[in-house]
This record gives sequence, structure tokens and C-alpha cells, in this order.
Amino acid sequence: MWPTLSDGDKVICNPLAYSHSRPEVGDVVLVQHPFHSNLLIIKRISEPQAEGEFSLTGDNPDPTSSDDSHNFGPVPKSAILGKIIIN
Repeated sequence: MWPTLSDGDKVICNPLAYSHSRPEVGDVVLVQHPFHSNLLIIKRISEPQAEGEFSLTGDNPDPTSSDDSHNFGPVPKSAILGKIIIN
């Protein structure tokens, strides 16, 4: 998520943020990687897809340096573990 976040930055994840609401475009979220179940990633919601799915992108201007929906497609809402609050 560079340049928004740098290595060593601390963030807070609100796991209840979407219990009664839908993620919105621009939200920064913690997501379980769809291909690596033991890997958690932080990405930005770029656009809603079909019901319950979202496209994610990193903030790095070089699209080849980020593993996001360009690589793995949209993710289901169930893969979104919470909303990131940046201090």
C-alpha cells in the first residue's frame, strides 16, 4: 500500500465495520489473500462488482508491484476481514 503505508507503519483494523454496512469505494481493508489462506493483505476497494464482490487495488502507482485484483480478480465480502484505520 505504499505510498499510503510504509513498512513498519501501525494500523488498526475494525473487524465490525462491515457487519451492518457494505464496503465503499476508497475504503482501505484487511483481506485474506484468495490464493494464500495464511496471507493477509491490505488493499483499497476500487469498485464494487457483482453482488457481494469487490475489486481491490494497491496504492503503488506501478501496477506490476502489487498483488491485487489485477492478479486474482474480485474478492467476496467474506474475504474482507475489516476496515483499516490509518493513524
